[in-house]
Amino acid sequence: MAVEAFYWTPSDTGVQALFVCRSWSLTKTGPLFELTATFEQVPR
Repeated sequence: MAVEAFYWTPSDTGVQALFVCRSWSLTKTGPLFELTATFEQVPR
């Protein structure tokens, strides 16, 4: 569950919007880590 919303400007629109991270996971493969996250735009 999201804790705090943040503003981000997507490069495809150039318009600042408010987002939250709904879920994330961290996977370690050898010496490497992979971070996967799902973001959702929310109303201001």
